[in-house]
Amino acid sequence: MIASIRYLDRFTKIDGVWYFAQRRLLVDWIEKSEIVAPKV
Repeated sequence: MIASIRYLDRFTKIDGVWYFAQRRLLVDWIEKSEIVAPKV
């Protein structure tokens, strides 16, 4: 399986330090392929 993904992050600043407030995983596309063993 091959996939194209990206993150959509939101940050928040608390006492001068940046933190992750939220992280979302977005899937743009997925490609599934069958794996075939070679004949010997």
